Amino acid sequence: MGLLKQPQISRKMGAIAAGALATAAVVSPLNAAFCEEKPKPGGSVNIALTTDIQGVDPGVKRDSNTDAVMNHVVEGLVAYKEDGTVGLLGAKALDVSEDGLVHTFTLRDEWTFHNGEPVTSEEVKWSWERMLAEETGWRCRSWYVEGGDVVIDGIEAPDPQTVVFTLDKPSAVFLPKMANHQCIGAILHPDSVADDGSFVNPIGTGPYRLNEWKQGEYVRLERFEDYVPNQAPTSGFAGDRTAYIDTVTFLVVPDASVAKAALLAGDVQLAREFTPNDLDELKANADLDVYTSETFGWKVLLFNRKDGLFADAAMRRAIARAIDIDQIAAIMTNGVSTGNPSAVPKLSAYHTPVQDEGPGFDPTGAKKAAEEAGYNGQTLKIMTNRRFQDEYDASLIVQQQLKQAGFDAELEVVEWATQLDAYYEGGYQMMLFGYSPRTDPYLSFELVSDTNQESAKAHEIVDDAFTALLEKAATTVDPDQRQDHIDALHEVLVKDLPGVSLYNPIVVSAGATALEGYAEFGVGHPRLWGAWLSE
Repeated sequence: MGLLKQPQISRKMGAIAAGALATAAVVSPLNAAFCEEKPKPGGSVNIALTTDIQGVDPGVKRDSNTDAVMNHVVEGLVAYKEDGTVGLLGAKALDVSEDGLVHTFTLRDEWTFHNGEPVTSEEVKWSWERMLAEETGWRCRSWYVEGGDVVIDGIEAPDPQTVVFTLDKPSAVFLPKMANHQCIGAILHPDSVADDGSFVNPIGTGPYRLNEWKQGEYVRLERFEDYVPNQAPTSGFAGDRTAYIDTVTFLVVPDASVAKAALLAGDVQLAREFTPNDLDELKANADLDVYTSETFGWKVLLFNRKDGLFADAAMRRAIARAIDIDQIAAIMTNGVSTGNPSAVPKLSAYHTPVQDEGPGFDPTGAKKAAEEAGYNGQTLKIMTNRRFQDEYDASLIVQQQLKQAGFDAELEVVEWATQLDAYYEGGYQMMLFGYSPRTDPYLSFELVSDTNQESAKAHEIVDDAFTALLEKAATTVDPDQRQDHIDALHEVLVKDLPGVSLYNPIVVSAGATALEGYAEFGVGHPRLWGAWLSE
């Protein structure tokens, strides 16, 4: 199947369009499923959810499960596509001025709220002004106000179908941040909020609307029958999000074994908290369809650069040479994926052969290089936790590889809260850490950089040249030039080594064979629009 026609984008976007909104939609597994069989409406699907949602005010009280559920109920102007670039959702067209400061969105035709009211630019303006108001408590407000990466100077609604955002400077990360799945930038009807400003219920525009939330037990969504989709092809969270299943219920099932039993018994039609170790068993069951995808997540072995031993970059490089990231990835993903030496996810459109270059695996030379850097047999400690089993398991592999290379290495297993405190405050030598999916490379490099030596976390690079490169990656809108800056950031990363980039984890889920048109996506959230039941 060839490339699909792109959404309507003004020629004025020029290089910005090429960099931030891809010029053609990626053909996702969802698209492929549509090509094979015609979807049919109706039916109900139960999905196992590990924890209850935190709230229904998008981006205010949130965690990953909350985001996944609310992404079915609310929509923003743009959304991530399959390869992490940005596609249109609430908007059908985007025009960016030649100087990169003014972003003019044209709203999609017949875009409608769940209460039947049409979406106009006034509601879009109101929604964004509410999110940017400090009293709302929106988690991502700091991105867009003074001191953030993208400062919004103004929002205007010149006519019902047009909304205009003006920035204080050109930005390559405005659209990726606007598309962020953690802070969706949800367009809500003002009746979602009471007269006193308190939040009532989300009156959104998504393919599903909230039916009932019974805290601790389930969240039930019902299909929004008057939904008119974006005309762009389905890709990631963007484009066509037509729903076919009448009712989707997210059941709170904290125990993975109970979720698996419920799936096998037919009580749930989709369960997602499987590990790569479950793949062989799941695939052997003829009553299940198994879905996997690499993700934009990032597993990394962080170094405490403020520690006496690891303050020396030569020591950090020696340890990196003792670690076989391909072996770690093969074990941790059951052979699905390979190691990734870069902060740029392999799924990213910005991941080129440059990002495949790393410190190299040389266990024979690693010990000698470490001794030259001052290592004389001291015990090396790797902080980890048991809350996230994959991080603990990966720590065991790293420990074994270091021992095989001649290092004395041991695990320091702590409570997750203790490890998180250490991440922010120091107090460790090495740490196995997992970052949640970040689709734009800038957001990943941002995690290992600070401009202030006093406030920098123990693993972060504090370097004027690196900071300048990061700023260029944030503000350069020409895609080729931006790629050059991202390549340069990677080259600094593998030389300076705030940590050893290990791999991008995979997501594993399984569903009843009657569930058609479903596919996993690199952000790791379920998407029930586009799926249907064959029986």
